[in-house]
Amino acid sequence: METKGADTIEIAASPERVYNLLIDLSRVGEISPECAEASWMDGVTAPHAGAHFTGTNRGASGEWTTECRVLRAMPGVEWAFKSNIASDTPTTWRYAFKPTESGCTVKVSWDAPLLAVPGIDEKMPGRDQQLKQNVATSLANLKRLAES
Repeated sequence: METKGADTIEIAASPERVYNLLIDLSRVGEISPECAEASWMDGVTAPHAGAHFTGTNRGASGEWTTECRVLRAMPGVEWAFKSNIASDTPTTWRYAFKPTESGCTVKVSWDAPLLAVPGIDEKMPGRDQQLKQNVATSLANLKRLAES
């Protein structure tokens, strides 16, 4: 199974607007088809490197909550975090923003080493393809929200 991937979309909105939508954890369920809700931990109210948040996911294999740690929080430039940080195989997510004449491009990339664990395809069949589809849906939802 592939463990890394990336997808890009052009959005007719400023990089700062798109970034602010992504870091607003109260809106994560509007963007992601899998992460239904998220909230900051330890009294944090805004992202910064080292801040922690939880995300509750819902999918074919049920519902689970995972702890995440912010790696980078640079408004309009990059939003990056690791999810499932308690595991030996956390997933790294990066959103990079580049200004364009009409708004920005957003490139999301991921590194999910869990997908390389022997036997994972039997436990989570098609997870790599599901991940790619969820990313494409998330980007389309982000575009719709940012351009409205």
